[in-house]
Amino acid sequence: MLMEYRRELARGAELAGEVLGVPDSDALLLKATDGREHRIRLNGIDAPELQQPFGKESQELLQQLLRGRKLRVVTQGEDRAGQIIGDVFVRLAERQDEKLLNVELVERGWAWHFVRFAKDNRQLSEAEQRARAGRLGLWAEAGPVSPWDFRRQQAEAVKSGEPGTKPGQ
Repeated sequence: MLMEYRRELARGAELAGEVLGVPDSDALLLKATDGREHRIRLNGIDAPELQQPFGKESQELLQQLLRGRKLRVVTQGEDRAGQIIGDVFVRLAERQDEKLLNVELVERGWAWHFVRFAKDNRQLSEAEQRARAGRLGLWAEAGPVSPWDFRRQQAEAVKSGEPGTKPGQ
């Protein structure tokens, strides 16, 4: 039933609700005002995997930013895993305008602009440039490994049978 409902969500549809959890550093679980639960992947960004440097810190920042807040999500589609891809808007302080959380994470240096899926997103591109220039978050380290390179390296290591790379090790 949930999958049927998701297919009915047109690009640009809006969901509102509260956060139930933050399973990783660029996704959240939303309980919508209609009572339905959705996994939302932040559109146009990729944050460190939990197993890589800065992964836990990125997840903790996302949890901190979302704690006790109501959200508005503008849907942008669905990924291969069935997650809703969305632009997430949140008020980070009382009497403040909504901020686009996707941009906020990149601007603070805890996520990359995921050019492969949002190449024309100028807000994300400029946010990443500012974070790099200011050596913020993961940019404080020289040469942080992007999540897509990390995932590729992990897949290659598993394929080659390197010790410690198989599930459960």
